[in-house]
Amino acid sequence: MDSFALERLAKEMIKDKSVIGLEIRIDRNSEGKGAVFVGFSKTFEYEIGRERTKVLISEKDLRDLSTGYLSYSQEEGAFLYYPEISLDWENTPKENIQRIISNKSFTSKGADWAGEKNSPTFEPIRKILLRAEVVSIYSKNNMLQIEFIPSHPTGSEEEEISDLILIYLTFLYPALNEPLQNHQ
Repeated sequence: MDSFALERLAKEMIKDKSVIGLEIRIDRNSEGKGAVFVGFSKTFEYEIGRERTKVLISEKDLRDLSTGYLSYSQEEGAFLYYPEISLDWENTPKENIQRIISNKSFTSKGADWAGEKNSPTFEPIRKILLRAEVVSIYSKNNMLQIEFIPSHPTGSEEEEISDLILIYLTFLYPALNEPLQNHQ
């Protein structure tokens, strides 16, 4: 949380003595797309890290939100979550396989996931799999590996795929290894 979020919480705690902190959670729609809910809490008490501010948040949501920060926008009158995502493309010994390393995880810790054309998965990743130049995707933790036809993707293909990965990560979709039906 940045200073704007902490300041807004402090003002609310002065105004309403029953407010003891914030409740933060990721709410997902039937396709798995997530949105961050932030509200004032009157009943829960939970501290994260060295923050003195009381925050109620699940361990899973805390992990999913750990690469961004929470702020308060006076213009919008709302708390806003800003993801900070990095993607680094790496070559592999095979010219037709590229590895992408992110500061966010694609799968649950230690789990892996593999997808080919028409594999059931979340929309942004499905769009990557349906691209003519993509054969398959493999992922484990914060690594996503893409097999291409016939060889290394062009700069514009990398950019378009990066945009789809950023959509997947920014909209807080669940881990790739989580079944789709859990989010409907």
